[in-house]
Amino acid sequence: MPVRWNTTFAETERAILLWPICTVINAWVEQMEQSLSGQKKAAATRKKKKLYLSPQDWEKLIIICDVLTVLNELTHFLSKSSIPTISMVLPFYKYLQMHLKKYQVSLRFACQKALEKLDVYMTAAVESKYVLLGAVLHPFTRIKYFENTSLWALRIPTHAHVLLAELYKEYVNEANISDKQKDNTSVGIGQKLSTIFGTAVTAGRTLQNLVGVGHIWQI
Repeated sequence: MPVRWNTTFAETERAILLWPICTVINAWVEQMEQSLSGQKKAAATRKKKKLYLSPQDWEKLIIICDVLTVLNELTHFLSKSSIPTISMVLPFYKYLQMHLKKYQVSLRFACQKALEKLDVYMTAAVESKYVLLGAVLHPFTRIKYFENTSLWALRIPTHAHVLLAELYKEYVNEANISDKQKDNTSVGIGQKLSTIFGTAVTAGRTLQNLVGVGHIWQI
């Protein structure tokens, strides 16, 4: 039966927590075939190979736990129902991508597969106007964050500008229709919205740095 990554994470995290106890068990496993002979010794040796964890095995478990810890944190954060998280999707995906690349040497095959899967989700998120708009309209990221060419392709901030312009026109059209229905002589809601929305878009260009909230945002 396929084992999900969060089950593997829970097991490895618990094993590392119980490491001092496991070393005692390891010592018992290491000498379990001593004073035995024949078939009993052969059976004990086979069992020892299954149960014994070498120092190299523990190092591998620590690396696996380190990789999955961030994935676990992001999953729990994005699964919250009490706060909107659409604006955080792309920054979190990018952070996870950079995190996985750090472990490509020690966990080459697993990280490569994870990066390939992440690339599918990231491409879909960028192409979805709602996810990208959610990020660029958030005061914490804005378009300036996506103008960092060491993280994002040049087409992404350009695409974001196009989406903002389309959204602006959509709001203005809707507001003008509503405004005409209410009062043709008063100051148009569309005009007010034009000023407010234009100011918000312009403000996004003044953001100098993306300041991290905890280690997750420090990318």
